[in-house]
Amino acid sequence: MKVEELMQSLNYASKGRGRDLLMQNRMNQLDPLNLQNMQVLMDNKDLQFVDRILEPGEFPIPSLFEEGKMKTHRMSAEQDKEGNWIVFPNVVLQEGKYIEFDETKDAMDFAKKNKQLINFGKGENAKQRAINFSINYKPEEFKEYYKGLLN
Repeated sequence: MKVEELMQSLNYASKGRGRDLLMQNRMNQLDPLNLQNMQVLMDNKDLQFVDRILEPGEFPIPSLFEEGKMKTHRMSAEQDKEGNWIVFPNVVLQEGKYIEFDETKDAMDFAKKNKQLINFGKGENAKQRAINFSINYKPEEFKEYYKGLLN
């Protein structure tokens, strides 16, 4: 099943844990090394939230938790007023402290104001790439780093 078919089968459901898990599992099968998203990360390594993904040891240990897991980014993929699909974090690092936005709109406004977003462009392909990235952005090194902190 291709990404396009998966998205259609999920009927573009609103973001939720069930849909996220299905999408992440499918993307891991299609791109087990996460090469597509690694390229996006490398192309945007100058963004602070991307740098936190690529170099987690260079930043303070997250102080926000949910169900025993550290909240480091909590990414969203949304369409802006111009029709572009953008990805941005809902957890940001400001003045050495992690802050979580309660509302996605507030996180998006912050990301736009501070130029802390990745623009995937317009159209269905952009939408699929943005959603995939927002779910499957963590390289294995990132996962291992935080797994080691919790053990």
